[in-house]
Amino acid sequence: MIERIPQQTRPWLAAMLAGLAALAVAWLGWALGGPVALDIGAPTDVSFVRGFYAAEQSNHGTYRWSSPTAQIWLPAVRGPAQLQLRMVGRPGGSTMTVRAGDVALATFDVPSGPARRYRVLLDTPPPPGGGLTIGLGGDGAALGDDPRAVVALVEAVALAPADSAAALPPALPLLLLALAGPLAYALLALAGAGRAALPLAIAASAALAIGWAFGRVWVAPYLPASVLGLALISGVVGAVRAGLHRAGALGPADLFALFAAAAAFIPLYLYVSSGWDTWLHWHNLPVLLLPLGVALAWVRGRVRVALAVAALLAAGGYGAGMAIGALSGDYARDFYALFSGVRRLLINGQPLYLLDEIRANPLGQTYKYPPMFALLMAPITPLRFVPAFMVWKFANLAMLAASAVLLFRMYRVRLRSWAGAGMLLVLLSLRPLTDTLGYGQVDLIVLLLLTLGLLAVRRRRDVFLGVWLGIATALKLYPAYLLGFALLRRRPRALLGAAIGGGALTLASLLWLGWPVHATFLRDVLALTGVGTAWVENQTFNGFINRLLSPEQVSLLPDGGGALRLATYACALAFTALTAWLTRPAGRMRADVAYGMWIIAMLLIIPAAWMHYEALLLIPFCQAFVLARDAERPLRWPAAVAYALAWLLLAHGNLWTFFDKSLHGPYWQLILSYKFYGMLMLYGAIVLANAGELATAAARADWQPEALGPASAPAL
Repeated sequence: MIERIPQQTRPWLAAMLAGLAALAVAWLGWALGGPVALDIGAPTDVSFVRGFYAAEQSNHGTYRWSSPTAQIWLPAVRGPAQLQLRMVGRPGGSTMTVRAGDVALATFDVPSGPARRYRVLLDTPPPPGGGLTIGLGGDGAALGDDPRAVVALVEAVALAPADSAAALPPALPLLLLALAGPLAYALLALAGAGRAALPLAIAASAALAIGWAFGRVWVAPYLPASVLGLALISGVVGAVRAGLHRAGALGPADLFALFAAAAAFIPLYLYVSSGWDTWLHWHNLPVLLLPLGVALAWVRGRVRVALAVAALLAAGGYGAGMAIGALSGDYARDFYALFSGVRRLLINGQPLYLLDEIRANPLGQTYKYPPMFALLMAPITPLRFVPAFMVWKFANLAMLAASAVLLFRMYRVRLRSWAGAGMLLVLLSLRPLTDTLGYGQVDLIVLLLLTLGLLAVRRRRDVFLGVWLGIATALKLYPAYLLGFALLRRRPRALLGAAIGGGALTLASLLWLGWPVHATFLRDVLALTGVGTAWVENQTFNGFINRLLSPEQVSLLPDGGGALRLATYACALAFTALTAWLTRPAGRMRADVAYGMWIIAMLLIIPAAWMHYEALLLIPFCQAFVLARDAERPLRWPAAVAYALAWLLLAHGNLWTFFDKSLHGPYWQLILSYKFYGMLMLYGAIVLANAGELATAAARADWQPEALGPASAPAL
């Protein structure tokens, strides 16, 4: 039957099936769905209320006082519907007029005293836009010494179908859900998902339709933006693919075009969100990469080179602005915690660890690093805070530069090559690099040590690999995870190197600081700080699970442990087992690429890894352009798209991109884990890049540096 359908018709038919599946689910959910309810005063009500005063709490729950212009936005339900309000009038009572849009529904008295439930009939069809604005008007009056003009105390609101009669769903949400299926299919098909594109598109669009049908109050506000974003990404991927005129092997120039276009999406969102009047600000320079990236896919020769130079200038302007901002700041809480702790010990002779503060909040701003880290800080502790901060930041900038030089030299990448242009784009655009610089954090030190470890991997200097990992572990602990890579790849001498590097640093610390400081760290600090959190910066399995299960809490507090901790350990074990299987020697993945994959796994499985930790992803992103360059191991289109989508999520944005300390429900909580999805996508891109033809070229047991790619690459 399928064979009789013309080849050109099949994609359109598949897209229609995906859309119809979403429509069917949405229509069924609309028919079966119950009321939508909102707890007024809860942390998640801020997207739905206007003209209310600040949330308050009593023994009976949360509430807000309404002003004379109070409004509540609710997604529509089947009509006729019943509006339910739980309220208390101000002392002496008040009169309230309830409106649906511009239509007055009822006017009634709201007496003071115990809370009462008020019901108002809405005998109108649902608005085409899918949302209903309920106005709660009335004459406001002050409460004693409180100058606020209040009408009533509102505790809860709900909108419920009045009967089981069938009614058409609102037009706009239905249209958006109908488009979600074809757009998801288009993106997957354009990305090279093949036969998996249709079932995956149906699953994704049906999941969105289920969310809208049964969790409408949380999904409806974000449905237009979700579908628009999906359309934009699908359109750009399609435009780039059409310009490349092939779906086979891709070179670094093609990958550069994809990365340039992908880097513009989050800056474009921020540009639209912050207002068009900011168009001259250097923050918006990455927006120019979208048209430049698409154009790069369509042109060749000198025009392509000129567009690449323009893209690098735009990225360079943004990177320079970010770096200047990071270097010019004279205060950061992260660095203050490090500096004050070491200074407190070395200059004032006081404890390095403030255990009471750590017990109160293990994630708070106080020194929690191993004592060995104090050796790094010791030379600058005699300085005042601001000069010490500047010395620290410029030292870290030098370490970033050293890491970049090492990556270029070890992979024999010339600046005037497409691989060099791609690596420069990554270096100039990866926001965690400048964030960690501005915070005064230690990620660039760890990056340099891991880059040195990568050099040792490529040269088969296993002892040196262990030395660099041992030093990194002594400073930050979590790089010890990468010793698993060394053991898996049959490099046991790395353990000797780790003992030498980490042991030497530990011995020096013991001799200088004494045993009691180290005992305190091992006995008290280590046990207290190995916690997870729902805080938005935690982009690990633990952070994802915490936010998914705690839609009313995103704060810098430790999780409750228990089942959450067990789930974190289970995810860590399962993901490590998967990584070990994918990077096993028999799997024939290149050792250096496997090392990059273990870095991603490390950032995903630890209980808490802030966004600035993602500076370490400079290594696997640069490796993408090396893979695209190497003629013997061409990069396939699905892997290139996966790399680009990972870059879209990881290049730009920080904790404040989608978060303003207010809460907006479960669907929004999923959006907050966007960096987590980016790391998973990057992990998947490496798997795709090393499938098939890559295995044959990497089958040798020992990888020599010259076997990893040509000594030179085509010039720009």
